[in-house]
Amino acid sequence: MNIFNFKRPEYERWDLAAQEFKSRVLELSIKLLGLIQQARVDDKDFKGLYSGIDKKDYHGELGDD
Repeated sequence: MNIFNFKRPEYERWDLAAQEFKSRVLELSIKLLGLIQQARVDDKDFKGLYSGIDKKDYHGELGDD
């Protein structure tokens, strides 16, 4: 047995897993955005956390006016 050719099983198909995930990023981000938007409507704690935040303030700080 040559120990230098050993590959941990979880990394053997890393390239395949990365490609599959890459193809799902848009779908997953759309679902996440939907969850956030729904929380803004339904979750009073979530709404309370972000009610005082003005997007304009953040854009100004980041230089994205």
